[in-house]
Amino acid sequence: MESRAVRKWMMFRMMFILVLISGAGLTYVAAQPMGFVDTVGTTYTSRQHSGEVGRMIALDAFGLVHVSWMNAMDDNVPPTERHVFYNWRSPEGEWIMPGGSRVDPCSRAGYASLAVQPEGRGIVAYHGTCAGGEVRAHVCVDFLPGADAFECFEFPEQPYMMIEPHVAYDINDRIHGVFTDMTMEADSFGIWYSSVTYDTNTGFFEGTPVLRMGAQLLTSHNVACSRHSTRVAVAWSALRPDYEGSYHQYNNDIFLMLSEDGGATWSDVINVTSFYPPDMSALPDTLRADQDTLRSFNDCSLLFDQNDYLHIAFTTIGYWAIEDLTSVTAGMIWHWSEETGVFSPLADGWEEIDGTLPSSLDRIVQRPSLGMDTLNGFLYCTYMRTNPEDIPPSGSACADIWATVSTNGGMTWAEGTNLTRTVGNDSVSAHECDASLAEIVNGKLHIFYETYHRGSPSLNPMIYQEVETADIPATPTIPWRPLHVDYSHTPPAHFGTRIAFRLLPSYPNPFNSVTVIPFELEIPTKVSLIIYDILGREVTSLITEERLPYGIHRVSWAAPSQASGVFFAHLKADGKQAVQRLVVVK
Repeated sequence: MESRAVRKWMMFRMMFILVLISGAGLTYVAAQPMGFVDTVGTTYTSRQHSGEVGRMIALDAFGLVHVSWMNAMDDNVPPTERHVFYNWRSPEGEWIMPGGSRVDPCSRAGYASLAVQPEGRGIVAYHGTCAGGEVRAHVCVDFLPGADAFECFEFPEQPYMMIEPHVAYDINDRIHGVFTDMTMEADSFGIWYSSVTYDTNTGFFEGTPVLRMGAQLLTSHNVACSRHSTRVAVAWSALRPDYEGSYHQYNNDIFLMLSEDGGATWSDVINVTSFYPPDMSALPDTLRADQDTLRSFNDCSLLFDQNDYLHIAFTTIGYWAIEDLTSVTAGMIWHWSEETGVFSPLADGWEEIDGTLPSSLDRIVQRPSLGMDTLNGFLYCTYMRTNPEDIPPSGSACADIWATVSTNGGMTWAEGTNLTRTVGNDSVSAHECDASLAEIVNGKLHIFYETYHRGSPSLNPMIYQEVETADIPATPTIPWRPLHVDYSHTPPAHFGTRIAFRLLPSYPNPFNSVTVIPFELEIPTKVSLIIYDILGREVTSLITEERLPYGIHRVSWAAPSQASGVFFAHLKADGKQAVQRLVVVK
């Protein structure tokens, strides 16, 4: 390990490099963030994850901070060099490896998740392209605490190409991973689990074969381990059929599986939210026939508290089944406690705005990340919140990282506090995204996120922020409202957007060179069909503002030059939108 003097020289060198980068065109947007803020590294990616963020930051038993992220190292579309980086912070408050250090041995890797052993060994999971060209989920462990000498291992017996692993570490030195596949079966993607042990003396890994736990259409899976027992939890946003028996990404429940023995055996699937389906007998009263008008979306944060109870935070959107309506920007974040079974509103973003959000999978509030202060049992949660009044001429609303606290086990939550307070300008929409909160809160919130400057590929900073818990007010609290329909309360405002079309399953999917994208229009209307990559960048426009008659339409996308990866078909019609995930396999 370098001496402190050497580390200071390296930090000075990194600061000098960043000054040169900023002079070369990296645009910074004025902000007045709370607490201490530091740039750990950079990336040309626009987002770190396509759904649930998981953990990208963790504290070890000594209170040292560890982070990991996806680093696209050039501005090519897609980037030529993309790898997973890691860094950790010394007791003196200095980042040991200026700019971070590469972890993966793959030709291409990304979508990092992090855990840490108590003594300080970093544990990094990611998906990467192997020598044979196949994408697999990997886990790497630092050979010694802080050594930056990672030993890497593929989760064993992966039957398909696996992506976006999230990991957690238990009290018996076992690493638990959950990931999703790239093979669409029955119009959904599988969720898989495996656990791994790492021999710190020999550097050898031993893992269990992957276990299929369920299916999803969004990338919402997550895993958590207890710090006091052998309990493990896996949860995700699971597809549910509509009243006609079909499936789509806006109609989901939170599903949960629990293990009491460190992942050896698992409970049956628990439907945590169990949203009430439409009651057709109540027609023509559509208000009563709709019943529940909320559905879970593309994230769920998990945390075991000091009493070994599980907590889940998740985002919901509006969904009115009978009218074929869904909210476009409105959303809410909710908290559920295993101890009480109570759902409580955690963050309220229930409004539609005129400006666009960074992607069709974004909402006003989203991406919760739970943490707990182990001294007093207070729960904290960070999340993204879009500011409807901060819409630059570019048309893309800016988002900030907010935090809230519950002093009573999640029964009530405080009104949120803006931690980043970004200010947009005439040309840049600075978007703080994919924030991850360290699970352990020690009088301070430790947060890691990316600031993305939307537009052409830009070099974006990866930010570490440290905020005193005393600066997060516990009052006033968010007004209580029910998650489930309750006719003694005023139902949610009915401002959804009609689903005047249906984006049908593409075939084949996954595909090698050509796929057919079918969709159905209920009325004649103007249509746009655009393909985006997983970072939200436009790949090609298949239909541009073309008026089409009602009925079923089929459009082919030929992608012989595209590398293996995940893409999104984005259909817009009559001011509404739908998205479908496509997988290219070479």
